[in-house]
Amino acid sequence: MADRFFVTISARDEQQFRRLLDYDLDLFASRQADEAYAVDGLIGLDEVQRLVEDGYQVLVAESEAPKVERGRPARADEWLRLVEGELDMRRRERR
Repeated sequence: MADRFFVTISARDEQQFRRLLDYDLDLFASRQADEAYAVDGLIGLDEVQRLVEDGYQVLVAESEAPKVERGRPARADEWLRLVEGELDMRRRERR
């Protein structure tokens, strides 16, 4: 399987944003952002290229490889605790 990356995809308007559904991408349901037409996702470089060619702005954040500390692979239980902790923190920030 090709490497996939966490990204933020920005559209110029609502119409272009809605067209993202046609791409069948792994997008996250919601995000807190300053931009009204932005969404996070996990996609491959070929999908990044296609989106950019179609006029979207794509910010590539990092690889999907699980990690707790840089340079050391994470065990599944460590990764799950890390993700749950980040989700809890984001939920508290929203309140």
